[in-house]
Amino acid sequence: MASNTPNLNLYKKDPVADASDTFNITTMLNENWDKLDAAWLARIINGRTITTATLSAGTWDETNKTYSFESQYPSSTYDVEIEPGQTATEEQLSAWTRAKLVGSATSNILTAVGEVPTVDIPIIVKVVVK
Repeated sequence: MASNTPNLNLYKKDPVADASDTFNITTMLNENWDKLDAAWLARIINGRTITTATLSAGTWDETNKTYSFESQYPSSTYDVEIEPGQTATEEQLSAWTRAKLVGSATSNILTAVGEVPTVDIPIIVKVVVK
């Protein structure tokens, strides 16, 4: 029976159980190559993992005006820095500026001192293992 790798979710066929299956180039090769290529974007540079992400407008806690990275990067293990991504539009950069984002020394949670962004904002995330 086919399975997936634990880290990159690469597709793996079982040589015994799946021996009679037809080789599917898209599933067995191309999709895995795409995952490897995406993982390369999250490469290690000078002890930091640098990757791209999106600050999704729908993910904000609008009551507390916060955006959490804790589920993916718990502060007990990681320090996180973010900045607007190179592909941000004028509208997205304006939302970033109006938000007046501040970080926390004790958690990987952003707080909007200004307006909570109503548009998705492409970001660059720098993650450092403590």
